[in-house]
Amino acid sequence: MGDFSRKESLLTEKKRVNSISRNRIESKFSARFPNHNILDTPFGSFSTASGKYKNDQQDGVWSYTGEGRGNTLLYHENGNIWKVDEVEYFSDDEPSYAKISNSRYSKIIHWHDNGQKRDETTYIEGVEHGQYTEWYKNGKVKSEIGYSNGEFDGNFASYYENGQAEVTGTYDAGQPAGIWSYYNEEGDLIDEINYDSQEKRELSVKESREFWRRYQLAVKEPKVISKLLDEIPEENSTIFAPSDFDILAVESDAIEGKKNKYLPKNPKDFLLVIERLKELYFKPLPEKSLL
Repeated sequence: MGDFSRKESLLTEKKRVNSISRNRIESKFSARFPNHNILDTPFGSFSTASGKYKNDQQDGVWSYTGEGRGNTLLYHENGNIWKVDEVEYFSDDEPSYAKISNSRYSKIIHWHDNGQKRDETTYIEGVEHGQYTEWYKNGKVKSEIGYSNGEFDGNFASYYENGQAEVTGTYDAGQPAGIWSYYNEEGDLIDEINYDSQEKRELSVKESREFWRRYQLAVKEPKVISKLLDEIPEENSTIFAPSDFDILAVESDAIEGKKNKYLPKNPKDFLLVIERLKELYFKPLPEKSLL
């Protein structure tokens, strides 16, 4: 750890450390500043700092301390600085998870054990908003999608590990829209779906209530499940549903064999029903629940 009389010495010391380590792209760095020449950040002023540089910039989680202040963790990326609210580490002190924030946004980041980011989600006031990105361990993008107020919105793309696009499409207010394209690993187009050309029927509140009454009967009497399957609306239809009905939670409980008011005694009996329901769009009924 070195002592410095000027802030500019930080850059000098960093380059010196890189030179000793044979110009590695990443290098660890720590510094101590005299009280009369402290290091200023958007989150306060400090007299000590330690962390890593990458491509000549501070990178990742840095630890700061100062007179009268406890240890403060800040996250650096592309010249931006975020406050670290939560962090977890692998056994070698490389971060595995971090929750970071600034005056408006927060992010949750996970890393692979080789130091490469695994995924990153942006939030505003606790709700997903902005870009979500997922990476393979080799650093290539695995998938990316936009959020708007907690719903999928905008372009979606997923990729094979070789970098070739697997699926491309668009979401509009949480629903697939426009043309979705599907490719093999060689880049050949293997399928396309035009969601704008598909007929979408919306059941009335009365029709929806009648369907949920039949659904309730099938939960109590599994022998009528086959009949219920015949009565499920066609794919891409919209149906009003009880506001506490969560198709993904119901599916998870069915797979794990857990109790759920929307499942029969043997939850796995409803797996086919759930698969069909996942093809529908749901709107909340005025009542909290009909079941």
